[in-house]
Amino acid sequence: MMRNWNYVVWPGWILLFLALELSGLWGLTPWTTLSEFSWKLESEHWLIHAMFFGFLIGLCIHIVFKGPMWSTQLLGLVIALGAHLVNRNWP
Repeated sequence: MMRNWNYVVWPGWILLFLALELSGLWGLTPWTTLSEFSWKLESEHWLIHAMFFGFLIGLCIHIVFKGPMWSTQLLGLVIALGAHLVNRNWP
């Protein structure tokens, strides 16, 4: 019974996401696309940029090494913050 709901819920989320993204892309709504919004946030706040970068690093570590999600995300954040500090203080 639960498996039948998967065919309704997940395509529904995809359709909702596409409707929001495309309407933002075509200027039909007052909001922008998710990528434009995240780019604006990342350019204004270094911490959000580091957190997003750390999430991607942690996700790669999780996929490649099959580690627990929380510890790989924490490692990704540490790597991203360390890279930010090195980059900021590099001569």
